[in-house]
Amino acid sequence: MATEHAAPAFSVPNYHHFQQPPHFTKQSQGVFVASTRLNYPTMDQRDPAQLPNSIQVHARRNSVPYTGSFRRSHTTGDINTADYTARDFGRQKKPSPPPSLADSACSVCTTRHWECDGKRPQCTGCERNGLSCHFSESPSSDRAPQGMSADDFVRVGELPEELEPHREMIEGVRRVYATLVKMRYIPADELQWPPHHQLKSMLEPLGYDPRVVDVMRFLPYLKNTVVQRASPELDHGTYGINYLDQGEAEDMLEVARPGELIVFKSCSDFGNFYVYNIENRTMKLATPFQLYSKETGRQEFDNRLTARPAGAVLNDLVEGYRNLTLVPMRGLHGYQLSSSLPGSDTEIKRLYLRHGWPNKFDGESFQKALAEWLERESKKQQADVGQMTRVSAVEAQSGTPNRKTMRSTRSLRERLHLTRRATANR
Repeated sequence: MATEHAAPAFSVPNYHHFQQPPHFTKQSQGVFVASTRLNYPTMDQRDPAQLPNSIQVHARRNSVPYTGSFRRSHTTGDINTADYTARDFGRQKKPSPPPSLADSACSVCTTRHWECDGKRPQCTGCERNGLSCHFSESPSSDRAPQGMSADDFVRVGELPEELEPHREMIEGVRRVYATLVKMRYIPADELQWPPHHQLKSMLEPLGYDPRVVDVMRFLPYLKNTVVQRASPELDHGTYGINYLDQGEAEDMLEVARPGELIVFKSCSDFGNFYVYNIENRTMKLATPFQLYSKETGRQEFDNRLTARPAGAVLNDLVEGYRNLTLVPMRGLHGYQLSSSLPGSDTEIKRLYLRHGWPNKFDGESFQKALAEWLERESKKQQADVGQMTRVSAVEAQSGTPNRKTMRSTRSLRERLHLTRRATANR
């Protein structure tokens, strides 16, 4: 709070006042300003009110304290305490930035990280490169409302009469994603929940079977943001598909035959495609070769693979999560099943079981414990890399390493790839 002081009368600068502002009992409308500049000229003896362009006059004119470029100053204006308290001298809030072009970017530019001008019906980038342009316009119902968990979306509720036979498959897919959300593997806000009414006008012109599109409208999909960052692994080498992205929908159309819906896809040699048959409502797990090879592979798909009820296949996947034979881990290596990382699955299993999985799971405590474990593991891996670098330098200098050095190096290399099992108990 500012206090008013009478200006002292002196002809030369008094540097004693720079350490502590003087305390005067007599109040006045005058303003005292002390400057730390050396060789400051003699202060004008006139009343500050008589100086037409003085700093003090401007301060009183604006009714705010002077806050100029002096290094240290004790300044008062002519406003009283109540006015000073009521006045807001805080930093003004900056106006909100304009909406980003990425919010209205088409799916092609989003996937390829191009700058998109959002021009409808075809953006400039897609028009220049001769690509088909699509804008995702998911309704607000695609997002889980606040206060609701993913478990609330497992049951579909009422379905159109023609889709009622596919209820078991639709609820099975939703249960897979809901379980992964509950396990803190996929954030709930990274999923787009059905219904997706825009798929009918988007996919049928591409050549999709209308019966397949009707089923697609009631399935959840991962957003492109999480897929571009690190696509979550649902089964070993198996990932989700976002049919709301026209580019990915076109890719799946090249693989699927009429009457087939590819629910999950493989991005590696050892992963599986989950292929749902609309006609008999069964599902097969196929390798990339069995789908992409039009002759030999498709013969194996038709003749050797066993078709099972879709609900049973998807329930097996969910039971793998519940029994921790498939252990989702979101951390050092992105979104992965930790059992595909040798040695790490045991520690993650212990964390899940310690926090009550599957029936009394405390997700928040688990997430905190997992973050602490990942931080410890990261530090240990960095230490191992540094130690191995030093050992390699010694080997290079000494020429032929002895047996002791070779054993030490081999042990360090194993520790770089295998997680030590005692970490979670520390």
